[in-house]
Amino acid sequence: MRCSACKCTRYCSKECQARAWKQGHKQQCSLLKKQAGA
Repeated sequence: MRCSACKCTRYCSKECQARAWKQGHKQQCSLLKKQAGA
């Protein structure tokens, strides 16, 4: 399962994805998205 926004980070389950989002992926996601498009 991959983050639908940045498409860079993979998760083993929706629970892991939700936990990571709360633990900081929310802030990192936009940076990863920009880097992937560069």
